[in-house]
Amino acid sequence: MKNNLFFVLLLVCLLFPFSTVKAQSGSQKMHDLLTAFSTSGEHHVQPTKVYPGDSNKDYWRSFSFAEVWTTDLSQVSDPAKLFPLHLTAFFRGFQDYAGEAVEVYCHDAKENDPLVQAFKISYSGKERNWVNSREYPLKPEENVRLILFEEPNNQRRLFIMTWEQTVVHDSIINTDQIVTHGTIDEYHGYKPTNAPFVAPYQQRIEKKLPEMAVQQAQTYDELIAKVKRTCDIFKHEGWNGRNAAAVVLHKLSANYPEKLTQEQYSELINCVQPLIDETNQKGLQQLLAFTCYSFYQKTHNFEPNDSVHSEGYVNSGEISFGQKTKMLHFSTLMMNTGKPMTMKVKGVAPADAKTVHLSRYAQHEDLGEYPVKNGRFDFTLTLPKDEMVLLYTKGCEKEKQTQFAVDDKDLTINLLKGTLKGSRQNQLLADSLPRFWDLKRNWKMDSIMQMVRANRDHLLSAYIIRQVYGELPINVLRSYLSEQYAYNQHPLMAPVRQYVEGWEKRSPGKPCPDAELLDKDNVLHQLKEYTAGKPVLLHFWDNNNYSTKQIEYLRELHKKHPELKIISIAINQYPKLWRENIEKYQMNWTNLLAPNGWDNPIIQSFGLCSLPESVLVGVDGSIVDAPINLDELKQVFK
Repeated sequence: MKNNLFFVLLLVCLLFPFSTVKAQSGSQKMHDLLTAFSTSGEHHVQPTKVYPGDSNKDYWRSFSFAEVWTTDLSQVSDPAKLFPLHLTAFFRGFQDYAGEAVEVYCHDAKENDPLVQAFKISYSGKERNWVNSREYPLKPEENVRLILFEEPNNQRRLFIMTWEQTVVHDSIINTDQIVTHGTIDEYHGYKPTNAPFVAPYQQRIEKKLPEMAVQQAQTYDELIAKVKRTCDIFKHEGWNGRNAAAVVLHKLSANYPEKLTQEQYSELINCVQPLIDETNQKGLQQLLAFTCYSFYQKTHNFEPNDSVHSEGYVNSGEISFGQKTKMLHFSTLMMNTGKPMTMKVKGVAPADAKTVHLSRYAQHEDLGEYPVKNGRFDFTLTLPKDEMVLLYTKGCEKEKQTQFAVDDKDLTINLLKGTLKGSRQNQLLADSLPRFWDLKRNWKMDSIMQMVRANRDHLLSAYIIRQVYGELPINVLRSYLSEQYAYNQHPLMAPVRQYVEGWEKRSPGKPCPDAELLDKDNVLHQLKEYTAGKPVLLHFWDNNNYSTKQIEYLRELHKKHPELKIISIAINQYPKLWRENIEKYQMNWTNLLAPNGWDNPIIQSFGLCSLPESVLVGVDGSIVDAPINLDELKQVFK
């Protein structure tokens, strides 16, 4: 009997530690697989985000991947689960370690099983003084694998892999060309006491790429219009936007159902080829080249005996696809569609300057650099008419800069004296901008607007509006976004249009959006808990964007109108500093924090693109007013 009891106790002691080690083993092996996949250097995987928490054990890291490759699908039993070789091991990890996980979710785009619209992921740091809450949108055309592990001390480790595959059959080599692209995300942290670590989330997430970009074009007119639009966006976007645009171009080329004439093919290639020439990202070049080849396959000249690349892998893993992280604003992203102009620019620079640098002023896009020899520079520039350009020196003792507009008149610049000689428009800019900046420093808005009205037919007016739009009434801004204003579609006006469109989301009469926010005790609340039954003033701010005068006025309101509930919502990811500022500025009313800062859904739902902002909500939960500055806020309460 004693021997039997001994063996039972021994078995219990062995089983319990084994289950713990086993849970840790699956979690750690998945982590090791992802680390090996992302750090090997072989596949050019792009780390898009790494957000550490309170210690090196609390983080979210995200990786994106892409491959253009070939295979014979007739030899594959399950094409939906087909991967390039380097992804196979990681994919099998989801299968091998599923038995050790506490939650598993799978979705294959080729199957008809229901798809969760999004996951909501909530995790806290080691000291429990912050909670990250993220919405992770999913699309029906994506394949999804999710696996969640439970670790000691209430820790969790979550992996989510999503990917899409496009297949085009190549009759030349009698095989299939496949583009596989997606992301792998790893979350590691502590489970919040009041929320699950991961849960299905049914709120509809705004699509990351507009339907017009990814829908199949049925006619050539539709195709060329979408290709031109997407190429324009490629030229004006950063890393994520360019990659997303390249994916759109590939889908357009692969899905077009008709044959192309030689003229049509030439027109399409003339749109895409310059993108290949201007980018130095090898993976991006390969995907764009593959897009050109897809267009070639649609032509009447396409013959099976044409020579092409040999069968095998074409690595394009450097591409970081931005559908999940980059919103392409087809409606608000404005391009300068003016006639291309070629102008000669010469001038004088500091003697120790080696180069002058150029960038598009409105889009912050680098245009390259030109040499300075013996204190002089001379180059030719071709850009659309009225493009604003910033010219500056870099690395010299006294750095200099100036701005000018592109037109058909040659330009002479003296950076030492701060003078400029050129067209009437450039002369107007050179003469007026110093006075404008002097007026802005002294905040003489009436005089500034007189300058705008007096120069309404000149680019100077758009430049000035861009600098002060946050202080102008919405009805004034609308007048400069109408067709009656010559520069309403100029890139300088892009943030103005975005600002007005954002304000419309919180304009009077609209229902107050709900949001999930943290209080000072790190407890999650719904905003609607605070906005029912009495008037509420919402004050949006962060540590770097606030007005001490506005906060002083809020203190006065708090004393004079106890029936008014004031809620300050910090768009900030630094809880400790947030709490310190609440004490520092004596904000003795309700204070809430938006987790994840500018990535929080409250930004989109309220249309926020600048801070501070105020929104007055009535007792029925609808917005009464959205004053744009302190003067308007004071007027509301008069």
